[in-house]
Amino acid sequence: MTSTKPTANISIIPAHTSPLFSLVTNTDGTKCASASDKGTLIRVFDTGTSKLLNEFRRGADRAEIYSIAFNSDSTRICVGSDKGTVHIFNLDGASPGARMFQGGVSPSAGPHYGEVIQTPHHSHQASGNRQSSFAFMKDLLPKYFSSEWSFAQFKVAADCRCICAFGGEKNTVIVVCADGSFYRFMFDPQKGGECVRESYNKFLKENDDD
Repeated sequence: MTSTKPTANISIIPAHTSPLFSLVTNTDGTKCASASDKGTLIRVFDTGTSKLLNEFRRGADRAEIYSIAFNSDSTRICVGSDKGTVHIFNLDGASPGARMFQGGVSPSAGPHYGEVIQTPHHSHQASGNRQSSFAFMKDLLPKYFSSEWSFAQFKVAADCRCICAFGGEKNTVIVVCADGSFYRFMFDPQKGGECVRESYNKFLKENDDD
């Protein structure tokens, strides 16, 4: 007998050409972020329409992405990997500069985000995320040059696996690493760049040889 029970709609998101390594949704399930086993790109999708909302570049070298986390209002994500680095990316509408641009005002009329980062080959999006200064030639150059890079970032003491999340205090990120270390960093929501370490603890001790 044929069942007449209705089936739920299924949305298929073509996230990556390589196997998925990390996948997370925001609190209300309207967005999801993913990374492949290459760990170079992080993509954010609308779960209702399967539309690609953002594509971010963590780096050029392969990495294992062990953590992707949205903040409480889904305007930023933080990404942790086995490289001991954490990157913070602004999503659409994360900064006043992005909102001004969407309202029809040139982003140059607003604050200049990412001023702390003195990287000669990168300019900045209206969102504050870095972009190559060669992005205007994106139709002629490889895709690498049109990528969005992190708005803010920091590196923990050791190159090890770590997971991260936005903290309860405003503009903070919490990191726990496989070596038992705990960090809390603060980032500047306007300037971005290198984050400031506020606290550090080590919960695991190495065994003595004797």
